[in-house]
Amino acid sequence: MGYDVFAMHDIVVTRPEDTDGLGRSQGSAQTVYDGRADVQEQAVTQASSQGGVVRVGDAEGYLPEGADLTIQAGDNATVTRPDGTTFEATVASVTRLDKSFVLSKDR
Repeated sequence: MGYDVFAMHDIVVTRPEDTDGLGRSQGSAQTVYDGRADVQEQAVTQASSQGGVVRVGDAEGYLPEGADLTIQAGDNATVTRPDGTTFEATVASVTRLDKSFVLSKDR
């Protein structure tokens, strides 16, 4: 059963709790974005310095116009597809110019 890869998804992005140099918790996790996003599930690649292609993520997302880009690499994301299924991912990178982000699915 397929679904429209270009339909809007619901996404909740959470910043993990801070830790000190010894890995001890310093606070609590914080939700930094909870809303809609255009998430396209397909391999995200970029050119490597050796002239090849390197896979950098499993999905690319775009926040809607007017949304503040508060997410950053290392944040955790729970994405709900239009059909109601979900997947967990980590934000691999963020491009502020076009409010895009790359997700790496948790395996």
